[in-house]
Amino acid sequence: AGKRTYKGKEINLEIITPSPVDGGEYAIANVLKTELAKVGVPATLRSLAGNVHDEKFQRGEFDIDSSWAGIAIDPEQLYTDWTSDKYQPIGKNAAGKNKLRYRNPKFDAISKQLAGIDPNSDEAKPLLDQALEIYFQDLPMLSVIQTGYPSYFNTAFWKGWPTDDDLYEVPLNWWQHFIFVLVKIEPTGQKGPA
Repeated sequence: AGKRTYKGKEINLEIITPSPVDGGEYAIANVLKTELAKVGVPATLRSLAGNVHDEKFQRGEFDIDSSWAGIAIDPEQLYTDWTSDKYQPIGKNAAGKNKLRYRNPKFDAISKQLAGIDPNSDEAKPLLDQALEIYFQDLPMLSVIQTGYPSYFNTAFWKGWPTDDDLYEVPLNWWQHFIFVLVKIEPTGQKGPA
């Protein structure tokens, strides 16, 4: 009858988002809800206030979450939060770790190895490839969009900004780690108009 079922029960998913109805995460979730309906999967979309969303999210009390997630320079920064030792059952607060409630012993072993080595080393490359293969097989999290944020810098008065050739830090000034950019740039000696 045009409806999808799982284990004999009709599927009806709940999508949550911390975004107001005019926000980006809500818009993404609404597109997903519309596309799911086209293939026979009805979904309920709920825009929740920040603390209400966080409580449901931390407890795993949702089917799909539409929010910003997983930003890291080194993949192990993400992977270490997804190990089985940090798993909590649905209904128990994940306390900021393994909110995906993901468990995979092979992934755990690779993450443990990666935690002790330089991510740029020759030793890390095959492990990173294996972890990524497991990730794509299991898809514990599915990114829908990748937002690019261009940053522009005036190099007349300051030098040492991150560049494509030397991206020593992501130069987004609204992130806490922007401090590492500020301590690395140096004055050029150029004087501005008096």
